[in-house]
Amino acid sequence: MNDLADIHKNFDEEGVLKALNDSRKELEFAVNAAELATWDLNTKTYKFSGNQRLKEWFGLGGNGEDIDLTEAISVIAAKDRQKVSDAIQNALHFSSGGLYNISYTINNPLSGKERIVLARGKALFDEDNRPTRFNGILQDITEETKSRSLLEDAEERARLAADAVKLGTFDMNLFTSKMSTSDRFNAIFGFEATASRAQFAAVIHPDDKAIRIDAHRRAVETGQLFYEVRVIWPDQSVRWIRVEGKIYYDGDGKAVRNIGTVLDITDKKNTEKELLSINKRLQAALEEQKNLQRQKDDFLAIASHELKTPVTSLKAYTQVMQKILLQKGDVKEAEMMLKMDAQLKRLTNLIGDLLDVTKMNSGRLEFNSSDFDFNGMLRFVIEELQRTTDKHIIREHFKEVGIITGDEERIGQVVINLISNAIKYSPVEGVINVSSEIKDNEIVVCVEDKGIGIPEDKLEKVFEQFYRVTGHLQHTFPGLGLGLFISAEIIKREGGKLWVNSAEGKGSTFCFSLPLKKPNQI
Repeated sequence: MNDLADIHKNFDEEGVLKALNDSRKELEFAVNAAELATWDLNTKTYKFSGNQRLKEWFGLGGNGEDIDLTEAISVIAAKDRQKVSDAIQNALHFSSGGLYNISYTINNPLSGKERIVLARGKALFDEDNRPTRFNGILQDITEETKSRSLLEDAEERARLAADAVKLGTFDMNLFTSKMSTSDRFNAIFGFEATASRAQFAAVIHPDDKAIRIDAHRRAVETGQLFYEVRVIWPDQSVRWIRVEGKIYYDGDGKAVRNIGTVLDITDKKNTEKELLSINKRLQAALEEQKNLQRQKDDFLAIASHELKTPVTSLKAYTQVMQKILLQKGDVKEAEMMLKMDAQLKRLTNLIGDLLDVTKMNSGRLEFNSSDFDFNGMLRFVIEELQRTTDKHIIREHFKEVGIITGDEERIGQVVINLISNAIKYSPVEGVINVSSEIKDNEIVVCVEDKGIGIPEDKLEKVFEQFYRVTGHLQHTFPGLGLGLFISAEIIKREGGKLWVNSAEGKGSTFCFSLPLKKPNQI
């Protein structure tokens, strides 16, 4: 029997030892898999022992030697040493329950690498409450700590940015409807402290509540929240706010979180309202101006039309009287009639300009295109105008242009105006050069004089309606300031452009270009 008992005893001990050995191997495997360092502090000698990872992290304990606690603490960053010493001493007191949980930084003396670790452990005590064993693990939390630090920095920068632009922020749990809000958020809604979601919703202007509800409903579908509403503060003042947010979803696609901002846009809304009011007043003023312009155009059109008939009659009577006086031999009186006829011709031209302007402003100026010899038209105009001046010579510099399509009368009107101006603004005898050519598939005509010229700052204004160049010679040259305006409009409606090059005291060159339209190409 004794032999049988010994066999059973040996069998049980072997089984227990095997189970313990298996458990130890499983624990070591788990520790290595989790990349943990293990440590065991001798409470009497204050020396550490641990696995290879512990020794590598501390850069101590070569050749299997234990690590002295004082030496180990010297490897810990200076800012953490006292904290670690205090935590160890506290864990070795029975009243603490032996618990040890602390994070600190290791500065490896061999590699120089900095590592942040989380140390967890527990001390065991005997029946006299004296520590008998103190061990635990170390976990490398360097990356987690740095990531958390970066996140905290990012959150702080975001908070500072939000504060800088006076943004309020909120974070709402869509399951519980609980919100966390910034102080600025609360202030924008008129609260001095954090309020509930229901309280925030209650201050929305009654006419805008549906906007908020619809915006939140759509946000769940689209992932984006946006709306602008009015809120009523405790003092009954009304403020405009803009709410923007982003919806976050769980793995099942359910909306779980809403993070966003709120901005007080009262000043912006007030500015928009004021601008809208100004715009309405401006539109009303423009409409009134249009009405006045229409009334003025109507008056000018009626007046010009009514003036044409008596002026035409006067011109006819003048010509008849001139013939009668010549037949009687009254040459001096006949010359006076000739001068009167010239003045009536000027008056006729002024009336014609007024009629053209009113037609242009109302869009009723007619154009009649036909085929004509372009240079032939120029020669006819030059011959007619040459008869009106004895002091100037009009010279032709034509290159072949040929037959083109356009409104011969209107284009001729432009040429007449440019040459007439060249004569009028060249009081001293001189030559006026008129050129024509085809350049880059365009007809280019230029009229050059050696007259008084135009100041540089007035060059663009000479084509404006009723504009006349100011200066000490202004009174010398009569006119309404309509000729160049009419000419520019005619050329523009024919698809071309009119421009001038001039220097004060040296003369001017007015040019216009027209797209080359050959017959049957319109």
